[in-house]
Amino acid sequence: MATTPEGKIKSKLRRKLSQLNCWVYIPQSGAFGKSGIPDIVVLANGTLFGLECKADAKKKPTDLQVITMSTMEDHGAICMVVYDDATIDQAIRMVESALYD
Repeated sequence: MATTPEGKIKSKLRRKLSQLNCWVYIPQSGAFGKSGIPDIVVLANGTLFGLECKADAKKKPTDLQVITMSTMEDHGAICMVVYDDATIDQAIRMVESALYD
């Protein structure tokens, strides 16, 4: 299933999010999807999160991903790039904060 380094990050993040009481959406990529949307979109107690997964800290979002996440943030979403255990934990803490505040 998750054979690429980025796939492993996505899988670990999805697994942790599945333990929380939040709505998780994995947008379809490719020809039938919309380019630039973060890999994982989460809705937690009215707060929208856009989580873009990368294989490591050296990998950067594309220009379109940066524009999309910036637009989402302009409308109140919280967006971040997730690339290791520390950033996964940070994302989970942010979602939990929205759930329990």
